[in-house]
Amino acid sequence: MPAESHAPSPRGLLCNAGAGAAAGVIAATFVCPLDVIKTRFQVHGLPQLGNGNIKGSLIVGSLEQIFQKEGLRGMYRGLSPTVLALLPNWAGLYIPKAL
Repeated sequence: MPAESHAPSPRGLLCNAGAGAAAGVIAATFVCPLDVIKTRFQVHGLPQLGNGNIKGSLIVGSLEQIFQKEGLRGMYRGLSPTVLALLPNWAGLYIPKAL
């Protein structure tokens, strides 16, 4: 049996890289509002929501508060640097570090 090379074609590599990058961007977009809340909790501690009468969970209340004060843009703060930094990783590309 001859040894066959199963090296992927350049088109296949490009397709896989594009699919990985797209999946990473979609996942980061969905998770970004939760990441914003996590970061704010780490920096500022637990918030006081409204008049102290919390309706629902702390996460939902925090999302509502951010949306009311900062709008949709506040929910996605920090998404651009995340996407730019992780896009090569999601695409499966290896970019060597400078020595």
